[in-house]
Amino acid sequence: MAYRPASYDSKNFCKRYWKPALADLGIDYRRPYTTRHTLISHGLESGMNPVAIAALTGHDVRTLYENYAGLVNPPQLPDLLPVFDPVSTAGFQVDRADISQ
Repeated sequence: MAYRPASYDSKNFCKRYWKPALADLGIDYRRPYTTRHTLISHGLESGMNPVAIAALTGHDVRTLYENYAGLVNPPQLPDLLPVFDPVSTAGFQVDRADISQ
């Protein structure tokens, strides 16, 4: 008789694989579904193509933006300041001490 691996479903997956993996990594228990939200949020935040994320998760792009885009960290002003060209400040002095906060 050929070897046939044990089948699993969502309940025994959590018991056999998910909970032990989280415990081994020292991570508090969370439902596997949480990783879906994490993938979408991190993907959007890192600049991943929203169409690709939608295809991976079974959403449409509109759903991504309606439900997840607001959770992505918006850029803060100090993050944008180095982008400005000093020539374009038209003689205004920028106090670098204000930026370092």
